Amino acid sequence: MSDIKRKINSDLDDRMTLDWQGTRAFFYGLGYNDADIEKPRVGIMNTWNEINPGHIHQRHLADAVREGIIECGGLPFLFYGVNLCDCVGGGDYVLPSRDLLVNEIELNVKAHHLDAMVLIGTCDKVVPAMLMAAGRVNIPTVIVTGGYMKTPVMDGDYVDFIDIGASISKVKEGKMTPEKFEELIHTCAPCSGACGMMGTANTMSLLTETIGMSLPGNATMAAVSGELINLSREAGRKVMELWEKKKSQCLERAWEQFEKRSVKWDGYYAFNCRKCAGTFGEFGYFRIQRELEKRAEQIYRANRRAGQTEDKTGRSAAAVAAIWASLARHEL
Repeated sequence: MSDIKRKINSDLDDRMTLDWQGTRAFFYGLGYNDADIEKPRVGIMNTWNEINPGHIHQRHLADAVREGIIECGGLPFLFYGVNLCDCVGGGDYVLPSRDLLVNEIELNVKAHHLDAMVLIGTCDKVVPAMLMAAGRVNIPTVIVTGGYMKTPVMDGDYVDFIDIGASISKVKEGKMTPEKFEELIHTCAPCSGACGMMGTANTMSLLTETIGMSLPGNATMAAVSGELINLSREAGRKVMELWEKKKSQCLERAWEQFEKRSVKWDGYYAFNCRKCAGTFGEFGYFRIQRELEKRAEQIYRANRRAGQTEDKTGRSAAAVAAIWASLARHEL
């Protein structure tokens, strides 16, 4: 981007004020110059820490995002946001951490007058929080989801985190030896990334890509891969393109885009759509939940009367269709 054509959010009609001149002084102290101060401020919200296996690789992704932003004329600023692994950091704090992250993102965007942002996250409550925040602040946004944990093989079968629960019962019942259980523990989670199953994290990553908030192919990339680093760099370039074109990319046509895609992923999908849907609008979660359950049950009963086979995939599709219908009626 050779010439900055848009007015940046931090600009003031009267620059002879403490807000503008004080910022100049502090930016000089940070190592920036006058040309940098005129550039659009692009936030990189990285939900990284060293205790969550789903997020520990994300520092490299943030570095790549920064490169893409600088390449296209933006001024990147890195922020960190809360994230919890549902297993390592479970309990009553997990769901509230989602709303805390939304508030953290909004606070940083509004207080620092950011012009655009790239959000990086992987785990169950983090990706919904990023979608919620993008809808709330409504600036050019690209989400980078952190990829899946590569699935290892044990005794000829794929294994992952979900196998631990069933195996605990087998050990207690004498159907699995403690030695074999220890082999599973040391095998099933071999590296960083979203748990290698169709759980909340991977489902929400697919949803994010489907509605156009992450770049094509993001949801099906492994966490430990060069292609994810390359995609992160492209996300930095893309958010600058959106800013220059004055496009917010914040769920404006998300539901329309989703309706063009298949909804037959699995039962988790309807659950996560329902969980996420209540965040978009003043009518709230419980109202759309009641609407969802009513519409899904109507469609399900109609299918049974028509002689269609009962299956969870079909019921999921009906539930998802009900969500989009409700959102459309409320013009969300």
